[in-house]
Amino acid sequence: MRQYLNNFQKPFFLLLLFATVMVPAQAQVCEWRLANMSFINVDPDGAGPATGQVNFTLQIRTTSGTIANVNSISTGYSYQSALAMVPTTPGCATVSNPANIVLSTTFSSAGFSFFANQCNVFTQSGGPETFDRRASGVLDGGIINLTDSWVDVFTVTLWTLGGTYPQGGYAMINSGAGGSPAEFTTYAVADDQANEYVVNTLTYDPALPLGATVVPVSFSGFTANCSAQGIRLQWSTASESRSGYFEIQRSYDGRSRWEAIGSRPAAGQSGSLIQYEWMAPYEARAYYRIRQVDQDGREQFSDTREKSCSETVAEVQLYPNPADQELYIRLLVGKPVRTNLHIVNAQGQIVRRVSATLATGNQQIRIDVSDLPAGRYHIVSTDPSLPVKQAFVVVHP
Repeated sequence: MRQYLNNFQKPFFLLLLFATVMVPAQAQVCEWRLANMSFINVDPDGAGPATGQVNFTLQIRTTSGTIANVNSISTGYSYQSALAMVPTTPGCATVSNPANIVLSTTFSSAGFSFFANQCNVFTQSGGPETFDRRASGVLDGGIINLTDSWVDVFTVTLWTLGGTYPQGGYAMINSGAGGSPAEFTTYAVADDQANEYVVNTLTYDPALPLGATVVPVSFSGFTANCSAQGIRLQWSTASESRSGYFEIQRSYDGRSRWEAIGSRPAAGQSGSLIQYEWMAPYEARAYYRIRQVDQDGREQFSDTREKSCSETVAEVQLYPNPADQELYIRLLVGKPVRTNLHIVNAQGQIVRRVSATLATGNQQIRIDVSDLPAGRYHIVSTDPSLPVKQAFVVVHP
């Protein structure tokens, strides 16, 4: 870093020392920026007042060429304390490698550490924004070569305090000594020969917004399947923010005349996967979707699913399996049908034929298997509209 002279007793040395020791900023120039912002709209510790968590990364490069043997970078960032806070660990303590600032692999593997305070009080306007807190510190203890390719320095985590975008306000970084715009003289880059380099900022005006436009619910899946109890509608959400309830809707053409057939309360607030289920009445053919309504009355819809359960067996259950004396077949039938059920052994031989006349809906058939040898069997329907092919085992203790 800069070196200053004092206490020299021989005046004729003064000019020489200023020429050889007081090293001016070098011709090569660096620039840095805040980038790769990400936001999670869930209170990190669940205790308030935080509304979410934001991450962003400080990156640096030269404007051309390589600066070798950089061993010190004085840097930081500025933020708005009304909308963002340093996590409770480390809080406002001045510490080495604070828990919410993670050095990149490039810098940590080179031996650097970062000693910083993140709650310095000051007031500065940057474009339309006003900032009242500055994090500042020194990266040292290592050696690195800077090139004209961007390299991550560290990633910062802050807790957001706002409820609307941008939930964490804005962050910016000043230029270093001699840089532009908004020079901050304690920010600088230096090499192991005490040469200092100008650093310009790319994140000043505009500053970096900390947050995101939050979709109340992020749907991660929606399925409709026939079952013995009806049409099982299942959907899941990856996250929810101020979600109110889900309304299950049905249409017979998939385009209009949507009607509500049920509702489920939503979680309200969640950052993890949640699964929901609704059993709809049995239908020959219908379309389904989920309408989500948040606590402010806004709505969004899932994808649409078409399902027909009238031309197929929706579900077949064999029990007990393994069987000893009796085997029961429970199935949901979409239309009346008369069929033969064949029991086939492991050699492919039909060992029993059972005639069955089935009405629409849930049906149960009893088959005597007490005289069948122990082994593995299949039961198969001869009617193509009743696609039954299930395996079972006979045991005789």
